Amino acid sequence: MDDWVNSAQQEQDREEISQQDNSYSKKPQKKKRSGIPWERYIIYAVLLLLIGSITIGFYMGYQYLEAFQGEFNRIDQRMDEFQGNFEQINEDNRSIRNKVNELEDSLHEVEKMQEQLETDQQSIIEENEALEEERDNLEEENEELRDMLSLRYNNYRAAINLEGADISVLSRSGFSAAQIDTSWRRLGANDLVGTGRYFVEAEEETGVNALVLAGIAACESGFGRSIIAREKNNLFGYGASDGSAFESAVSFDSHREGTITVASHLQRNYLSRSGRYYQGDNLHGINRYYATDRTWADKIARMMKLIAVASVNDATVERWKKYIY
Repeated sequence: MDDWVNSAQQEQDREEISQQDNSYSKKPQKKKRSGIPWERYIIYAVLLLLIGSITIGFYMGYQYLEAFQGEFNRIDQRMDEFQGNFEQINEDNRSIRNKVNELEDSLHEVEKMQEQLETDQQSIIEENEALEEERDNLEEENEELRDMLSLRYNNYRAAINLEGADISVLSRSGFSAAQIDTSWRRLGANDLVGTGRYFVEAEEETGVNALVLAGIAACESGFGRSIIAREKNNLFGYGASDGSAFESAVSFDSHREGTITVASHLQRNYLSRSGRYYQGDNLHGINRYYATDRTWADKIARMMKLIAVASVNDATVERWKKYIY
């Protein structure tokens, strides 16, 4: 039964399909259009516009690219110029740094030189002060020398004029130890050579004139040859009495001791107003009590002349006069 139903159904389906085909065959057929539809024109136009736009875009892009490329080239050129300028600036900077370093070195040298100059200036100032002090000392020494030469010349002139007995015994002679010893040598008084310093020292200590002391010593000791002078170092006959001169004469350990002792004795007892034997400050005053020979002072004056003349020559005296006057 099922098979029959299925066959009937299939038959019915075929009839319906046949009817549908008949209905389609009865519809009128449309005529085909000839040429390109207007939609295609629009599409073509759009495509052409699109292609044109793209072409123009490419062209404009190419132009812009050309412009950009030119600008880039100019920028590269400027960059190259900047690079060159930068390198030149660096080179200039290096040169400037080198010059700055040179200037700094020069400045350091100048500072060192300035410090050295300041040190030298201080040294010069100190040297100037020392020189000024030395100059002052030299001027003082020069003045002292002039005074000494003046004294020496005045005593020399008094001695050679046989005025030695009248000068003040308490006065400076101006004579040096070397001059007195020169006189001993020239007079042949070899036993007295070397005693010049004792007469000068006695003058400095007691104020008794060294030339006067030398004249007394030469006269009393026979130029140092007397037995009292040789054995008792007594150049002045100090303490000797008539009749027993050697026995009564005082002995000294040295010529220096005898010279200082006699000078002190004269200064204290014969030349001071309060002295025991004071009769004036010259040889005439001393003569009254020092020696029994009344011509003793004149003898000493003549001895002083011998010593003065023998101590120098005429040229030396002339130099004294030029220096003094």
